[in-house]
Amino acid sequence: MIDLLEKLVILKALFEKDKWSLRELSWRTGISEERLIEVINELCESYVIQRDGEFIAIASRDNPTKIKPWGWSIRHELVVGSTQVYARGLAPWSIVIAEHQIHGYGRHKRVWESNLGGIWATAVISLPADKSPYLNIAIPLVLQRVLRSIGVKTWIKWPNDIVFEERKLGGTLIEGVAFQDSITVYVGVGVNVNNYVGIPEATSLKKIIGLTPRNRVLAPFIGYLARVAKLVIEPSKLVDEYLSNLTTLNRVVVAETTDGIVEGRAVEVDEYGSLIVSTKSGAEVKLEPWRVIRLRHLD
Repeated sequence: MIDLLEKLVILKALFEKDKWSLRELSWRTGISEERLIEVINELCESYVIQRDGEFIAIASRDNPTKIKPWGWSIRHELVVGSTQVYARGLAPWSIVIAEHQIHGYGRHKRVWESNLGGIWATAVISLPADKSPYLNIAIPLVLQRVLRSIGVKTWIKWPNDIVFEERKLGGTLIEGVAFQDSITVYVGVGVNVNNYVGIPEATSLKKIIGLTPRNRVLAPFIGYLARVAKLVIEPSKLVDEYLSNLTTLNRVVVAETTDGIVEGRAVEVDEYGSLIVSTKSGAEVKLEPWRVIRLRHLD
């Protein structure tokens, strides 16, 4: 059985240098050449690894350290507790990308499985306080745009899940701290790329289109974030695009909220990302994203 620590030791070396010979990599990691081959064969299930004779390298298009976006500071870590917590110590226009999270979480602190081969990242951005409410629709939409641009027909499941054929492919998490007229926002993103996905309700890019270099998603996503202030200038257009890509609209849903259970038909989303549900009694209930613990489609 191959241990996670063995993989991390080898990954550390592969990210340190563009290319290694098998012998040099063995010396660098302290792992025998025979064992290295076994571990690398398994890593090839989760990473785009190039092998040319005895030379081994992580493909640059699968290496987050090769992304050099203007104006951003990128931190790449093998292991962190949570990128959301790590990002609290970073300045705006920084992003942390981890290969593995020990305590990854989503909305309402639900556990997010974050194993090798996926995208687990948090970006720190700064916006005027009056623009920040629109991020609830802007950020999932940005991720959905990127995934569609690489040929994967994804949809948004309210409020922040990205789904493919009703299975979860990724999601976003927005947390923030206000400072007078501005707000620092921690934009978390998780995408199942080449990582193992063990639950039937989820899927990965690898299952959909095959082994995928992660920078195909990461680089354009960071590019969109750099322009996010422009995205939220016209909320009505943003809402229209969000609604046209929302799989939840006009479906019967049941929402577990902090105030109880709400069941009805999803009829609208406002510019702040709140879902309007028409119940059987005829009443319309507004569900703010922060109030909803879990939402399911019933049809």
